[in-house]
Amino acid sequence: MGTDSFQDSRALRPRSVILPPQVMSMRVMSIHRASRSPRRRGALTVEMALITPVLLILIFGIMQVGYAFMVQHALQDVARQSCRAASLRTRSQSAVTSAIQTQLQAEGITPAKTTSTILVNDLSQDLASASAGDEVTVRIAMSLADVALFPGFFSNFTGTVQGSFTLRCE
Repeated sequence: MGTDSFQDSRALRPRSVILPPQVMSMRVMSIHRASRSPRRRGALTVEMALITPVLLILIFGIMQVGYAFMVQHALQDVARQSCRAASLRTRSQSAVTSAIQTQLQAEGITPAKTTSTILVNDLSQDLASASAGDEVTVRIAMSLADVALFPGFFSNFTGTVQGSFTLRCE
């Protein structure tokens, strides 16, 4: 009785057939070919042609916005350093202006494309008129069109990228 139940259980199990590798690869290839219809052959090329420009514009836009943030940070840093120089007692308007231009060139920014303003107590005055305790503000602005990493990318946008810093005179 024990042998009959063993034979019955083997009969109920599905048999696995081991095929040679050549036959298996032919089966896989025939299944793959059967699933691709002739009408869909160029669909991938068309989809790639439609999506690629959108992805490139997105990638270049992200790069441009990152570059604009980098320029804004550089302008802020130059304004901070220049404001520190302007807040010292040994200050002069021309010395601070030349320091701004030197620092902009060190940051890789063309000074001719920027406008810098030095304010004393929020008024456009000479630094020689400032006394101890007065607020000195240095503002450096640059047109958004001049910040373009890729020429013409921000040409339709109006606005400025600005760095500003305020300190009290010593």
